[in-house]
Amino acid sequence: MRILLLLLISQSAFSYVISRSETGAEVKWKRSSKTLNLYINPYPVSNDITLDITDEELDDLGMSESNYIASRMIEIMNEATEQWNEVSPYTINPIYQTSSSVSFNDSSNSMVFTDNFSFFNSGVLAVTVLSYESDSGSINSADILINQSVTNFVDFTVDEDVSSLDTAYLGDVLTHELGHMLGLSHSEVTNSTMTYSVFKNQHTIHSDDEAGVIDNYNLSTYDGLVEGTVVADTGEGVFGAQVLLVSLTENKVVQGQLTDEDGKFSFQVEDSNRSYSILVRPLKNLSSLPDYYKNVKTDYCSQKVFVPSFFQACGGRSKSRPHQMSPENQGNYIDVGEVTIRCDEGLNSDYLANKFSSAVDPVELDTTYAQTTANFVGLFFDDEIEQGVAGNGDSFSFDLSDIDPGSDVVRIGVMTTGLGSRYKIVTAVQKGSNSTVAYTAGIDETGKLLTDYSIDFSLSSDITENIFNITLYPSELSTDEAYEIFSAPNELANSNNIYQLVVSVGRYVDGEFIPRESIDSYPYTDNSSCREGTLSYGAKPYTSYSSTSDDAASSEDQGFSCATVDIGGGDGGNSSGPMSFILGVLLVVLSSRFRYYFLSKP
Repeated sequence: MRILLLLLISQSAFSYVISRSETGAEVKWKRSSKTLNLYINPYPVSNDITLDITDEELDDLGMSESNYIASRMIEIMNEATEQWNEVSPYTINPIYQTSSSVSFNDSSNSMVFTDNFSFFNSGVLAVTVLSYESDSGSINSADILINQSVTNFVDFTVDEDVSSLDTAYLGDVLTHELGHMLGLSHSEVTNSTMTYSVFKNQHTIHSDDEAGVIDNYNLSTYDGLVEGTVVADTGEGVFGAQVLLVSLTENKVVQGQLTDEDGKFSFQVEDSNRSYSILVRPLKNLSSLPDYYKNVKTDYCSQKVFVPSFFQACGGRSKSRPHQMSPENQGNYIDVGEVTIRCDEGLNSDYLANKFSSAVDPVELDTTYAQTTANFVGLFFDDEIEQGVAGNGDSFSFDLSDIDPGSDVVRIGVMTTGLGSRYKIVTAVQKGSNSTVAYTAGIDETGKLLTDYSIDFSLSSDITENIFNITLYPSELSTDEAYEIFSAPNELANSNNIYQLVVSVGRYVDGEFIPRESIDSYPYTDNSSCREGTLSYGAKPYTSYSSTSDDAASSEDQGFSCATVDIGGGDGGNSSGPMSFILGVLLVVLSSRFRYYFLSKP
């Protein structure tokens, strides 16, 4: 049995997913030796790769283009393997060789450039072939092919700063493929390396990628657990819902999961003393995942897809205010109970009414000494995003005049794209009698926009000055910004434009912001009394010991628009569609069955 994993032209991503065999077994390495030798030919088959130095600088080095590319490939591969080796129980050991010594076989692992177009369809940048045992999921070998054939219309580069719509940094490609080598499928957490279409700065692995490895290999490095069950109207568990764990302290999604066949999720939490919230949203593209998830449903709301929403208590007073959970406060273990899917966002009605009123009243965030972290969820309509700072925005007040300021600071965090929303926010803050100051997104070391950001303010010794008025204004992403973040924003971004605002009081310890206290909404009120969505029939995992060629062709056709396909051999049939030729070549060359994961550009 072999799985072929690829990164495709249009992006879709999923909360970390472990690859599964046709029997449902988790695909992973089970060797007693913890070293995985990876034989690499770092030389391209052609030099049509953009360099990160000028021709003059290349001349000064006295190197040919091919040799320079090979030297950069070695650096890139070393950086990528080092990241995965820090979180994986198996150490990937790159061994650099010439092309004549690197080839497919059943016992060794390889990485090569190839111009053989029969391995790729248009837009596919790379493939990873895993040979594994169907019943156990045990991996035997892995082979990575980088596409330099006529089917690749995207330029490769060794310069991470110029990765864009039509240029792919090789580090982004290879780091993703190494994740497949370790048994990971695809993720829908924004900025996860395991997103199936290449995006800027993909070569930096995300905490979601780390969580996937830890889960796949049953590593117990975390000190807390947050569990629950996603349900619909009948109380039956929803299979394949995406659940995101959001760190209020870090202002980011730290990991995501797909619910199991009973609707259950279970997050191992690295920092139990921090506060978290939970977001549930639908899958956007099933065929980018293993066939195990092919029966997942999302149209539970009068045959419409349920909406992304946060876990919060039932009742109007709880709307827009997600539960805040701190595992440390509950003995490092939390079972939140039932979390319903929602057919609307569950937002505060007074807040929504403000959007249609000329007199805008600010939302008062909870601020007492025992509640120094406030968490609010809102949204912007499309016309508000178009108006931008010329519109009214959303206004909030945060009164800290009744607390001892000490040496603490106030942190104001906003999140949009991390939740899947396609816009950024301008944050206008007035502290006490001071003038209003506007803040907006920054950029990372590669020039990529950072839409989810935090701002710190010192508390004043004059407590009457510790009253904050905050106005959030939406701002449209440029086309380049949207594609650098989402790769395929029209497909991947949420259907609603939700955001999260988090305001907390804390201080810096060894350069890390630590809230004054870990805020916890305990006792949690689950959603057993306010379930939503009509679960007409429950979806179950798909497992099969065999697949027909007809099934294979169908899955392959889907793969080029969504990324994950399951190519079957088995009992015969007629293949059809644009991938049938590639299927035939691969079956001949490798004499096996395959599942494909693609890496591509939009």
